[in-house]
Amino acid sequence: MRRRRTTIFFLILGICLLAITVALNVSWILLNVREVALLIIGIVLFALILTGLTLNTIFLLREIQRNEQHDAFLNAVTHELKNADRVNKTLSRYSPYTGS
Repeated sequence: MRRRRTTIFFLILGICLLAITVALNVSWILLNVREVALLIIGIVLFALILTGLTLNTIFLLREIQRNEQHDAFLNAVTHELKNADRVNKTLSRYSPYTGS
């Protein structure tokens, strides 16, 4: 449940940052309509920031998912190893080759 909350938190954070970036770009365009050079620089920088935020959010969500899969795998392997160890102990008690 905690991991799901973390994923949702970072997804919402990424979406909010993108919305703020779009709002800042629209205000930049409205303030610099007459100055073409600043307008072009602002649009290019906006595209770079928007791309960076989007990629960062995607990579972060993938990393969270990868960590969840890794933890699930380790838990499954640990469980199987514990069960195998118990089976080996039980079998070794009754084995004729142990000298008991």
